[in-house]
Amino acid sequence: MKKKPQYLLAVMPSAEISSCVKEWKQLLGKEIGRFGSDNSLAHITIMGFNADSSQLSNWINKISTFCNNQPNHDIGFNGFAHFGSYVYYVKPDNCSEKYLNNLIRNIHNDFGFKIKSVKSHMTIARKLDEIKIEKASKLFENHKTDFKFLCNGFTLRKFNEINGQYSDFIAEFKFSEQQLKLF
Repeated sequence: MKKKPQYLLAVMPSAEISSCVKEWKQLLGKEIGRFGSDNSLAHITIMGFNADSSQLSNWINKISTFCNNQPNHDIGFNGFAHFGSYVYYVKPDNCSEKYLNNLIRNIHNDFGFKIKSVKSHMTIARKLDEIKIEKASKLFENHKTDFKFLCNGFTLRKFNEINGQYSDFIAEFKFSEQQLKLF
């Protein structure tokens, strides 16, 4: 049986913030070598799912309906943190984390999915060990992370088997609008 394609629904930051995160990833790569997510675009994961071509239009319709009822919201990031010795990330400020966590819970609930825990973040590196987490923490201890952008929708991307990234843009969903942009 053919494996269903994988999709990722995410909040994408501004181009300026994406560029900054890319530079941080490159800087970290020079310090510790290759790591998980080293080539991925900056994003905040909302939800992942698998769907074949016959199911995708239903997913797109449901996501669009959900987004039509969401207000735009400014979100900010103000530091770095890590999940144990595995993931190093840029953390949202308290208000933004609460907003993003609720957004993630709400869409999961809307789709009938159970979700155990939510910790919104923007990953810099995955698949790290304790030594690499320490090096990342030391490297970024003096970097400014006080940035904000308008969260005004989601982007749907498909996993590309060739490059191993969610690099194929499928659709962009705007909040509080009846507008859908397909790529």
